Amino acid sequence: MAGGFVLLILGSLAAFVHFLIKLAWNRMKRYLFISLEVRKEDESYAWIMSWLAEMNKTHYTRDLSLITKREKGGSAGVKKPSLAFAPAPGLHFIKYQGRYISVTRTIQENQFSMGAGKNGLELNETLKLSTIGTDVGILKKLASEAMVRALGDEDGKTLIFKPTRYRDGNWRKIMAVEKRSFASVHFSTGLLEDLLEDVKEFFETKGWYSVRGIPHRRGILLHGPPGNGKSTFALTLAGQMNLNLCVCSLSDPSLDDDSLQENLRKMPFGSILLLEDIDAAFVQRNKDKHSSNKLSYSGLLNALDGVTAYVGCLVLMTTNHPERLDPALTRPGRVDLTVHIGHASREQIVRLFCFFYDPPLGDAAPSENYIDECNVSPKELLSLAKRFADTVPDGEISMASIQGHLLQNKRSPHDALDNVTKFLAREKDRLKREQAKEAEDGEKKEGETKKETPPASAA
Repeated sequence: MAGGFVLLILGSLAAFVHFLIKLAWNRMKRYLFISLEVRKEDESYAWIMSWLAEMNKTHYTRDLSLITKREKGGSAGVKKPSLAFAPAPGLHFIKYQGRYISVTRTIQENQFSMGAGKNGLELNETLKLSTIGTDVGILKKLASEAMVRALGDEDGKTLIFKPTRYRDGNWRKIMAVEKRSFASVHFSTGLLEDLLEDVKEFFETKGWYSVRGIPHRRGILLHGPPGNGKSTFALTLAGQMNLNLCVCSLSDPSLDDDSLQENLRKMPFGSILLLEDIDAAFVQRNKDKHSSNKLSYSGLLNALDGVTAYVGCLVLMTTNHPERLDPALTRPGRVDLTVHIGHASREQIVRLFCFFYDPPLGDAAPSENYIDECNVSPKELLSLAKRFADTVPDGEISMASIQGHLLQNKRSPHDALDNVTKFLAREKDRLKREQAKEAEDGEKKEGETKKETPPASAA
């Protein structure tokens, strides 16, 4: 009995001493160490990992993770990928500006994440940088250096973001693209200028809205047949206004009412929101019972102009079928401006033709791959453009189809004109096939609806 009591006392004493040591260590870390934690879903995670991969050239660790990089552009065919080596999960040490910094990379499974895959698990990954000291300036400087290095290729480009797969409202950058000139967008005369003026006025009148108690937001609906530049306009507008472009798909199965509102509230500052093919998610108010989409119609409406809706953002919505949209979605306050972008008119075709074979280069020098074999004067090119436009039916062919034909004859405007009859024949056949498929799909859908509708009961 006495021996057991002694063991109990010794065990309790050991546990207490362990507790005191752990407490003292935690207190010491709090006062003697500084740290910086970065989560993988944050954009800065990729910056710091890339920076660490560059640092690894000094061989600071033996446990590596492989990062494969491929260069974009160039004319020498497919280039071999380059390999970079970042720290693998675990504890590592680096030396930065004379200070030793510990790098702890942790990966944990989270089965409750909304972004979980088919196996029901999502990997939560974090980086933690720690060092002795009380001034966090060195860690801030490290993070700033990593950002500057990573964002060097973003200067003068348009950043495109998409929501993360987590229900936290965060966005991730998916690419940085070259800014597109408005001269390359061939809308009807005056339309592009009017849209640009409308958007500029919106962003310049924030104070005006505030004084009058009006929420500073604006919705623009671009509708019309596909292939005529609705999405291209959004990308071009973002570039010319020096804004980001945030693209959100309403058909994303992980999107629900709460996450949509959170996404809109947490969009990166200075962004345009693009909701493409808004009719695709809501053909009817009642969703298909087999659909995996969790977003409700009322959730979309509240996100656009409800009490908790976004403020200070321009929303561009596109649709090929405006007749499918409910009037509740297109009323003022949700859609403030509706613009029809139709098939190519004669005037648009002439401008596209001339621009295609004689683009204004401005201050930019031609690239190594620039093709300049037209050998036609501006006067002759305009004459060819008018003859080409006279051959193409006015308002019946999309700008994308015409551009595709010009691409096939990019070395010669004469060939583009000579082959226009063949192009129109192919385009006519393609449109017939598309119309036949749409009619077939409509009949199938109507048949399924009739099967699902229960027969009326006898009175």
